[in-house]
Amino acid sequence: MAEHSITIVSATEGLCDESAIAPQFIKCIEYTLSHQNVEQACDIYVMLTDDSGIRELNAEHRNIDKATDVLSFPMLDLTPGEPIQVGPLELDPETGRLMLGDMVISVERAKAQAEQYGHSLVRELCFLGVHSVLHMLGYDHEKSEEDEKIHFALQEEILSACGITRDSEKL
Repeated sequence: MAEHSITIVSATEGLCDESAIAPQFIKCIEYTLSHQNVEQACDIYVMLTDDSGIRELNAEHRNIDKATDVLSFPMLDLTPGEPIQVGPLELDPETGRLMLGDMVISVERAKAQAEQYGHSLVRELCFLGVHSVLHMLGYDHEKSEEDEKIHFALQEEILSACGITRDSEKL
């Protein structure tokens, strides 16, 4: 099994207790990669921020001047469900891992959505993490209604397999 590196950093102090969230979040990300048959060890960088921070990035990278819950920055243009084909130049020479992509999550938005949907912050953050990794792997719910059904069905399947349900303990 590939050893992935998932780095979580907080851009703003006091957003949440990262140590309480990280184990389940990382478990979901690793399971997503396994579920999608990603055999190459990958690096994924996760930045936790607030609505102001994500709004700035959303405006800069997508020309949408409003906060959102998660932004995904895939490093490759992948086709969903197909094996990742990379050469040695795409791999980090020190670690041998593939930089799959970056994600930015607004913890402020995630807290509001968790409250709105009546589930835990951990569940919401895991949902957003899985959602983002699927984007990095080429899934895009914005292409068509069918793509949206596939993307969201995979998210629920993965979260359920990881034991992350809407009834999960609240944090």
